[in-house]
Amino acid sequence: MSTMIHNFYNSINSKTIADEELAKFISKECKFEDMAFQKPFVGEKEVNDFLRELKKAMGKQIKFKVDKVFGGNDLDVGVLWHLEWNENVIPFTKGCSLFECSRAGENILIKY
Repeated sequence: MSTMIHNFYNSINSKTIADEELAKFISKECKFEDMAFQKPFVGEKEVNDFLRELKKAMGKQIKFKVDKVFGGNDLDVGVLWHLEWNENVIPFTKGCSLFECSRAGENILIKY
């Protein structure tokens, strides 16, 4: 799980990776909730549209840095992260994300 989570954040950070590559991490029934938004993003299309806009808004210099990945059961994981600008920590940008994943054959996908 830790590898998949790191690959997911690396896909957001890499401005050269196609949006289709990032979309491979998202399940069809994915639901994304963020306290900054009034309503959750529901479904593969809404979540992928949000991630595409996030990548664009972050520009080339801002990157997620994963500090720690915590495993619950096989498919639940928590992530502590912060943002950096040109490898310098941006103050007040620490965050915590919780992921509920599902299996799709050999792949593990983000569901929530």
